Amino acid sequence: MFCRKCGATVNENGKFCPRCGTGIRRITPQPTPTPIPTPMPTPTPTPKPPKKKKHYRLVALLTSAAILLGACAGVFVFKDEILALITGYEDVYSVANDTIHNAIVDENFQNAELTE
Repeated sequence: MFCRKCGATVNENGKFCPRCGTGIRRITPQPTPTPIPTPMPTPTPTPKPPKKKKHYRLVALLTSAAILLGACAGVFVFKDEILALITGYEDVYSVANDTIHNAIVDENFQNAELTE
């Protein structure tokens, strides 16, 4: 090893130069830092969107219920017309015509009594 000021040879264990007295600095090689490996990011699994449930049974049930309800409402609303179709127009309307005719006759009869 050599003195950095005068260039004299210095003992390996010496702390000063024997010729000029300059303090010897020992330069110890710094260990090169080993790079810390960065961990590979673990891929996060993307959640799959939930499958859409097929509600065929529910749709079929609701459609059937709506049709049945509509049919019941139609029978209730149009019961007189349905009855006329089943029994025949003559029977239903003949009773209605007789009732109307009797009412007219009774009214005419009452008017005739009042005028006499």
